[in-house]
Amino acid sequence: MKVEIFLVTYAPDAHWLEWSLKSIKRFASGFSGTTVLAPIKDANVIRPICERHGALLVLDQRAESPLGFLDHMVKKCYADQYCPGADFVFHTDSDVMFIELASPETFFKDGKPIMLVEPYAHLKRTKNPAACWYESTRSILKWEPPYETMRRHGAVYPRDVYGKFRSYIEQTYQKPFRTFMLAQHPSPPLGWSEFNCLGSYAQRFMPQQFTTIDVSRSPWPTHPLIQFWSQGPIDKPVDIWIKGKLCRVVPIEELRKIMPD
Repeated sequence: MKVEIFLVTYAPDAHWLEWSLKSIKRFASGFSGTTVLAPIKDANVIRPICERHGALLVLDQRAESPLGFLDHMVKKCYADQYCPGADFVFHTDSDVMFIELASPETFFKDGKPIMLVEPYAHLKRTKNPAACWYESTRSILKWEPPYETMRRHGAVYPRDVYGKFRSYIEQTYQKPFRTFMLAQHPSPPLGWSEFNCLGSYAQRFMPQQFTTIDVSRSPWPTHPLIQFWSQGPIDKPVDIWIKGKLCRVVPIEELRKIMPD
């Protein structure tokens, strides 16, 4: 079983990427490799970071503002093409760090990748902000999604899901996948979310390929990752969950504790 770590980034997140790749090198083992996808124009910034930490850098063309974040999500939906040797793709971001030892098996159960879900009905009843993804997901997929499927970072997908999902969108709208997705609303509230649409598609058409855990009914599995906030400076305090506790931290100080030089 080959599980490839896949990370889509760009130059403004370079200082976060350095720590993210450092955390992978320090805490993650058993993965078949780490692929970093970045815009061609950012190669001089991103390449040295990848070389320092043993990650494979792949370069591509990226849409300019205000479509940049939409294209960032689009690229994740082509993970099968950017990680052609993988059986499964492990998604992470520049501002997400491993803080404990982990392997692919950490994110699998009964031989299948774990997908955490939470019913939209429960999210709405508890006034959880994640309920905001219901309307855009329903609009894109053309059905009522029962679950929110973007409950944590470190999502793992079988390699065959991406092409099937893209084909569904192209057949539904009679447009190329990237063309259609870049035509959606580019600023909050976004017109779509990659892991809500992809996850909902997988839950409807490929549920047998996942171990699905409804976190409204079952405890959250232990998780060796933490997420910071890449839109803010790396030395600014943020509220973040660390090992089940909400902490007020300065990211750079916390990262130095986790990964001392």
